Amino acid sequence: MGALRRWLTESIWVVAAVLRNPNLRRTQLAFVGFSVTEYAAWVAVLVYAYESGGAAVAGLIGVIQLLPAALIAPFAALVGDRYRRDRAYAAGFAVEALAMAIVGAVLIGNAPPLAVYAAATAATVSLVLTRPVQAALAPRLARSAGELTAVNSTTGLIESTSRFAGPALAGVVLTLAGPSAVFALLTLILLGSLLLAIRLTPQPAPERTGGPEGPDGAVADLLGGFRALNAESRLLVGLLGAQSIVLGALDLLMVVLAYQVLNIGSGGVGFLNAAFGIGSTLGSVFTLALGGRPRLAPAILVGTALTGSALAALALAPNRTAATLLLAIVGIGRPLVAVAGYTLLQRSVADRVLARIFGILEGAGLAAIAIGIALTPPLLSLVGNRAAFVVAGIVLPLLTVIGWRRLVEIDAGAVVPSAEVALLRSVSIFAPLSAPILERLAGKVRPVTFAPGSVLIREGEPGDRFYVLVEGTVEVSIAGEVVDAHGPGGYFGEIALLRDVPRTATVVALTNAQLVALERRDFLEAVTGHPESIAAADTVVRARRHPQPVTERK
Repeated sequence: MGALRRWLTESIWVVAAVLRNPNLRRTQLAFVGFSVTEYAAWVAVLVYAYESGGAAVAGLIGVIQLLPAALIAPFAALVGDRYRRDRAYAAGFAVEALAMAIVGAVLIGNAPPLAVYAAATAATVSLVLTRPVQAALAPRLARSAGELTAVNSTTGLIESTSRFAGPALAGVVLTLAGPSAVFALLTLILLGSLLLAIRLTPQPAPERTGGPEGPDGAVADLLGGFRALNAESRLLVGLLGAQSIVLGALDLLMVVLAYQVLNIGSGGVGFLNAAFGIGSTLGSVFTLALGGRPRLAPAILVGTALTGSALAALALAPNRTAATLLLAIVGIGRPLVAVAGYTLLQRSVADRVLARIFGILEGAGLAAIAIGIALTPPLLSLVGNRAAFVVAGIVLPLLTVIGWRRLVEIDAGAVVPSAEVALLRSVSIFAPLSAPILERLAGKVRPVTFAPGSVLIREGEPGDRFYVLVEGTVEVSIAGEVVDAHGPGGYFGEIALLRDVPRTATVVALTNAQLVALERRDFLEAVTGHPESIAAADTVVRARRHPQPVTERK
């Protein structure tokens, strides 16, 4: 009972944290419209294709819709890194609403099926921008690491619920009024999301709003996300992509399970999918408790273990009841992996390429689903119906075990250093930074100690570090004349880094001095990417370039 009470308390805190933040509240409500639209449009198009050409045509159209979206997603997400993300987020809804309206108009005009499929494919492509931009925008809207995990958890809950709500909405409207009415309604829903998105007020975006100079710059920007993939992000993207392959395979495996293993027919397919959806929703509710957790790798381990073991156990499922329970467990594991993986990516990837990284993830996820669907028939032919579930179940746990050591290192590096965050937040130059960016910066500081009389900075030498004083006192002099002194909380070293000039002053420790240091690259990456930080830094630099000697101020 104590554990349950604690989990309920943490879950309520997570939802409350999102609702208290107006920006997060608006993005989540806007995302409801997007997620419902995504699933409802998918079902409406497949129903239309099935009625027009049968099951083979419906399957072909499904793949045709996925592949262009998968190819375009990594490059479309550049919009979220080059321009203001709140505006890119709103623009995504505007484009999606227009695309849905076009599909509806084509249907109303009784156009040939090829025209409908072309419009529907364009509409699917239009959907690839929202999820990456929202994932990249969230760190600028969240005020703490807890809020960032919280918004990912509620996003997962919205997606899981929409797996029911979207198809259910499509089913009702298809029955009452046909596919054109579905797309008319989805257009209105997306316009509502647009109205919410245009009211966002995030932290300032990086000051990089123009287009690239020359074709080389354009190519570099388009490929920037791929070039920024380091060992950490490759592992996380690979793990999340592998999950999508398994889920794509599961779409066909559930059909095989219903028809050839359990002999429960077409109604059983829907029943098994519902079980998976219920489990996924339940798993998303469980992720609400991740908001207060400093470590997220265990959630990935639990999620992959649940998914893998339950999938493998389906090979032995004796009846519909057992299969239903096991598919619900598979569903529970899915959001645990997704939410923890998304959050670790947001914490460990540089802000300037974050949207493109999530664009790569979006494209990889869509392609992975298609790969999973394509690989399943030969897998079934090779190993048989029941053994295919064992093979599918091995994939995620095996990859997690192989990458576990690196995953733990990523998780440890993403833990918020609260003392360092508080120290950096007290520095006016860093105060405008959003919480996740400041937390990532705090993870890069290094403690240094100087004895009394030590020279920390020497006038005329190259600048390599920025310092913040934790304990002790230091003295600042220019041309041999003392102009200032700093105690705990004081900072120095920014002029040489910001202006790319030699050190303009000498700093000497008067007592034992404990400081934290930021390397030049980390300091400049944090400050120069945010207009308010640049303004604060300029104010400090102007004041320090023309100081009065201490003797004149007394």
